[in-house]
Amino acid sequence: MPIDFERHKKFWRSEETDRPLLTFHGGPYYPIERYPNLGKVLPDARLSPDDIDVSVLLQDYDWLRELYEDIEDDSMFIVSQLYGFPMVEAILGCPINFSKTSGSFWTEPFITDWSMVDSLPSNLHSGWLDKLYEIEEALVAWSGETYPVPLPNLQYTSDMMGAARGSMDLPLDCFDHPEAVKRLAAACLEIRISLDEQMRPFAPEFEGGYVGADYGLWAAGRMCVTQEDYSALLSPDIFRQFILPSLKVFHRRFEFTILHFHPPSIYAVDQVLDLPEVTAVELNYEIGGPDLDTMFPVWHRIQEKKPLCIYASHINEAEISRIVMELDPRGLALHPVAANGEVARRLRAAVETAAYQRMHIG
Repeated sequence: MPIDFERHKKFWRSEETDRPLLTFHGGPYYPIERYPNLGKVLPDARLSPDDIDVSVLLQDYDWLRELYEDIEDDSMFIVSQLYGFPMVEAILGCPINFSKTSGSFWTEPFITDWSMVDSLPSNLHSGWLDKLYEIEEALVAWSGETYPVPLPNLQYTSDMMGAARGSMDLPLDCFDHPEAVKRLAAACLEIRISLDEQMRPFAPEFEGGYVGADYGLWAAGRMCVTQEDYSALLSPDIFRQFILPSLKVFHRRFEFTILHFHPPSIYAVDQVLDLPEVTAVELNYEIGGPDLDTMFPVWHRIQEKKPLCIYASHINEAEISRIVMELDPRGLALHPVAANGEVARRLRAAVETAAYQRMHIG
């Protein structure tokens, strides 16, 4: 289906609408399950750039495109770069590992001496940067201007810092070495800005606007999707002092921004609601909780200030119906995972029925 551009415009403006914007995460939830051919050829070991065979990866994009053709929503197939792979951490210098048993990637910290921080922007891993270029060039050619290509979803400041220094060490570093941590934040910001500038030619305009790497969103201007997953391990004061300043600088580069959080980072959500640099907030609904009763007050707070997107990795018809009934459809986008067209049709029917009941029955 073509993108319903009017619904997307209404989402960003929080305008009157009959139902929420609905875009599906089509296909499997877990990253490596989305790329089964690539998963077969990856070694069960530490990875090098040569281990990512782009010709094999494109076979997986053929499969994902065919799967998405059976899904009807308000968006279309978006050619996002290797979902779930820690590319920016690899470029930063982190060793990247892969497990065939779990199908997961993980990183190792590499900053063992604070003297390494200042040279980070000039000492990026050229092999992984070249691989990112190779992937983006291949995806743009593969899309053939038929499908939109977004800026790659590269992790942002807190995720980069946590990966480089170590998830357990960084919070303590904020107390023991605060000035060094600020230098690390500045270096990560410089690197992300540089990567953004280098990748923009691979994310061309599409129908008078641009798409985001996640959530199936289109906007009538340059947009980005950023995430602060690592904020779940930080305190409110640490996030405010060490992460928020660079976040504001980076987001000013775009006309439309959407910032992703997991529920453990609700404290950080509250810190960004009054920032003009953040256009919209995405806050997951997750299988491990909190439950809907806990999430609704937070979602309501977001909707009072900004458009809200909800990504749901595991959700049933009853849950998505309740969300539609209890949240304002203005400025609301739902992005549930749908493994196939049948799941998508059930969830879409639930959304449309609940929206009708909300509007006409109450």
